[in-house]
Amino acid sequence: MVTSIGSPDEGLLSPMGSAADPPLLSRFTRGISPHWEDAPLPRWTPLYLLLLIAGTLSPFWIHYQPAGLRDFSMSPAPVDLALNLLLFAPLGFAFRSWRVVRLAGLALLLSSCIEVAQLWLPRFSSPADIAANVAGALLGRFVPALP
Repeated sequence: MVTSIGSPDEGLLSPMGSAADPPLLSRFTRGISPHWEDAPLPRWTPLYLLLLIAGTLSPFWIHYQPAGLRDFSMSPAPVDLALNLLLFAPLGFAFRSWRVVRLAGLALLLSSCIEVAQLWLPRFSSPADIAANVAGALLGRFVPALP
């Protein structure tokens, strides 16, 4: 049987391919669940997110700086780095069923929004905080769940 290039029988340009050949996109999306129900979040996740946002945006520092745009600091204290790692570890644990790239994007977005909001509050913002928060979420992803 003679077919032209791009005919559905040949499967070269057909988006679905032939019956023996999976569609092109399925090669890149293997292992990605299209359903959110496949990996439910823990019940404590909304409370954690609420406390995370409220705690990071509340002005409770002893050293007060006037509100307004300020410079970022690139040299945080080791205690701040450790606290940021611990603060975002539950986020990684809650979303541990997500791919690493997606989880890192969520942590980056959430942390960046918090740090930008802190620019206008009497809080201290730092790009190192963003890096520590993302690292904490990624470390939390690999914490095993207790039975």
